[in-house]
Amino acid sequence: MKNWSEQLQKAKSDRIAGLAREYNEMLGKHERLISYIDNNEIPFEDRKKRKPEHADICDRLSALLIEILDTGYVWTDEEAVTGFNIQEHNAA
Repeated sequence: MKNWSEQLQKAKSDRIAGLAREYNEMLGKHERLISYIDNNEIPFEDRKKRKPEHADICDRLSALLIEILDTGYVWTDEEAVTGFNIQEHNAA
């Protein structure tokens, strides 16, 4: 049986991995939406309609980065831009 400290570390690692997984999913949505918005073959009015969705995604990405910091994990600029290596956090 794991002692309390090991159980706490495992729970923290699981929490970071879950947040990182959600962040990566939202980052993928953001990248796909930016590709859509930047596509000049799509009428401007159609692209403009997606602006609220873009704001919501950006808000959630920001919130997730704050939640990750609140766990004590300090993310890098590279992780914020390209996403998190989830296997690395599951092994922590």
